[in-house]
Amino acid sequence: MHDVVTSLAKLSLKIQKTATSLGEIKETMDASIAVLRKYKTRDGPKLRSFKTTVEDGQTYTENLTLSKGPGQTLLGVREAVIDSITACLERRFECSDEVIASTQVSNFRLWPSELEDDFGDDMVQVLTTQFRSSLAGQGVETTAIEAEWTMLKSRLYSRNKNQLTTLSWERVNNMYGEDFPNILSLMDLVLALPVQSAECERVFSQMKLVKSDWRSRLRSDRYLNI
Repeated sequence: MHDVVTSLAKLSLKIQKTATSLGEIKETMDASIAVLRKYKTRDGPKLRSFKTTVEDGQTYTENLTLSKGPGQTLLGVREAVIDSITACLERRFECSDEVIASTQVSNFRLWPSELEDDFGDDMVQVLTTQFRSSLAGQGVETTAIEAEWTMLKSRLYSRNKNQLTTLSWERVNNMYGEDFPNILSLMDLVLALPVQSAECERVFSQMKLVKSDWRSRLRSDRYLNI
């Protein structure tokens, strides 16, 4: 299980990063599933190392002797465990792979170093189609999104080409919010999609440090000012 847990730990660390898009997480998850499926029939590095030093029936540490369970094989148990884990991972995303992959257009680190005329066009079209009703409900002119995307992209490459990898959408909103409100509304929606709950869990952990049992009567207004 050490090899399996190691692969899942790497995936967990990726998910917990704040500036991570759905597309990046989906790619990492698919890679993790591929690794886990390989471990169904092939020993991982930790298991291989373990097998070279300890054999069945050999005393591993004091008062601990390793042996196989009755009627069970390592391969059979391993396959069942990995099948269960991969099934849970595959159920995590309900959107189509195309929609998830398209969210990567919001990650400046993945933008090409030089302007490409058709870069992101298909992604923006997919996202606009997916969230059209939500955007329209907020007063966004969805028919203007694709044109604004082309103009915004051109503006960023002409004025901020050397800063693309360090740009944030908050800064882009401040600079071009009035010129390109519709495409930026789409990006805001994409960035607001709940990738993970780590941030919420961190907030509650910090809250518990302040609002302890000894401060159970602390009012919200005072708590927010601490």
